[in-house]
Amino acid sequence: MATTYVESSALVKRYVAEVGSAWVRRTVARPVHQVLYTAALTEVEGFCRKLAFLRQNLKIVFRKINDLCASTFLFSVICDRALQTARN
Repeated sequence: MATTYVESSALVKRYVAEVGSAWVRRTVARPVHQVLYTAALTEVEGFCRKLAFLRQNLKIVFRKINDLCASTFLFSVICDRALQTARN
């Protein structure tokens, strides 16, 4: 029976496309008669990695929402002024 030690960054590569991900996926996808070992700290490290990923992507999303709201507000102001001008 084959045994492999997999540390936290390798486990992340199993689920996230990064340099080395293909190798990790091939290694982990071997036959059923394989045991994977990892440290207890891996769960915490993986969780922190997920939080960092979410934080980074949320900043991008909030920036885009802010830009969209600013654009929408400007469009609204322009439309209001055009209506006022048309009424006068």
